[in-house]
Amino acid sequence: MMEKRGYKKYTDVYEELEAFCAQSLKDGSFLLPGERELASRFHASRLTLRKAMEEAQMNGLIRREGRRTEILPCRVLRHCGRIVFFTPGMHASFFLPAFERLWLTLRPQVENCGGSMELYLDHGERSYSEFCRAAESADVILLTVLVGAGSERKLACLRALQERKSVVALSDPHLEDFHNVVALDNYAVGEIAAEALLAAGCRRAAVVDVPPGAVMFEKRHEGFRRRFLAGGGETVRLFPRCPVEDAAGELLRICRGGFDGAFVVTDENMKARMSAVLAEGVIPDHFKLITFNGSGEGLRCVPPVTCVNQGTAETAAELLRFLKCLARFGNGEKIRRLVRPHLYLNKTIGEIDCSIFNDKEKEQRR
Repeated sequence: MMEKRGYKKYTDVYEELEAFCAQSLKDGSFLLPGERELASRFHASRLTLRKAMEEAQMNGLIRREGRRTEILPCRVLRHCGRIVFFTPGMHASFFLPAFERLWLTLRPQVENCGGSMELYLDHGERSYSEFCRAAESADVILLTVLVGAGSERKLACLRALQERKSVVALSDPHLEDFHNVVALDNYAVGEIAAEALLAAGCRRAAVVDVPPGAVMFEKRHEGFRRRFLAGGGETVRLFPRCPVEDAAGELLRICRGGFDGAFVVTDENMKARMSAVLAEGVIPDHFKLITFNGSGEGLRCVPPVTCVNQGTAETAAELLRFLKCLARFGNGEKIRRLVRPHLYLNKTIGEIDCSIFNDKEKEQRR
């Protein structure tokens, strides 16, 4: 008997079944309901449901004994082989804390699904041949960024490997180098910061701490500049990265220079930056400040600094979804996903009226 037109594909039903099993385990339920109830729940034919359940059984998601179907802890990622997370760092210390948070978020999720994820910290003491051996031995490569001497040779090595292995770029410098991408949308980081300052009434804004030649920070600056001016802002001025010892007084000088808001594209040295401004008592009444939740330093200020969130949880969820598809379908599955962040906290801006962005404006931004 053919399935009725309009019924779901079994792959869609499988994803719903997988999510249902995971939630059932969290709720303490270890048995699946009967086929009739599941088919109704997933709006699927019983034929489609059976095909999805056959795959679930093959992947170790469920175990069927007669009419009894037991839910098992997910082990599907065991089919992915060795997953290696390549990132700059040394002696168990990450070069960028944002990537450390992604590692710490993703690793337990991978292990809970039966996978194994290893960490490769790339630094100057590791040779090119050592890097290539680590990459060659991996089945799946998750790459944050390559820095320092020899990075072009390492990039060429990974480009060649992606024809045989799954390589996923996790940051801006390598978005065009690989077929697979799951990364933060840095342009959107700037857009969201601009929208928050516009909604708070700012019209003259500064963009602070942009290092020259850094793609991800330049994208944040450009996203901010375009959105701020398009939304009615009058002025956007760029303040490149200054020495650490000058950071404390920089925001205060910007405030005294006639700017009513600032977007600090990182949250490095935020404690030092905040000290002088807080001493003057100008936040949030006279000066609006927003930063990026990269290393989390802004959250430790008093008061915490309004941030555009890193989107770590969303990035990890997209990566996990990709790995599950990879485990089921093989190396043919591709992904290109830029994760849009969101506003986090609201301590150095005060009350904002986001209703000034109507549906038409939102559609134009897309």
